[in-house]
Amino acid sequence: MSKYIPAVVVGFLAAVLVSFGLGAFVAASGADAGYLPSFLGLMVGVFAAYIMANLAGTRRAKAATPEQKQAVLDFRPEPGQAC
Repeated sequence: MSKYIPAVVVGFLAAVLVSFGLGAFVAASGADAGYLPSFLGLMVGVFAAYIMANLAGTRRAKAATPEQKQAVLDFRPEPGQAC
């Protein structure tokens, strides 16, 4: 669960920054944006959190020791038990 906390925080920050930035840009131009900045900020935040959460589980696993590798290579199944 703790590996998802940074992803959620980054997603939230991305949503806030995009919403605020786009809202300020549209307000400076004098147009009425409606809910567009909030919606786009939400979508960017969800996308960022989703991608980061998926990448959080792809850390490199520990490599097997040479003894473990050799034990796997030396393994012979019982006759009649292999595919």
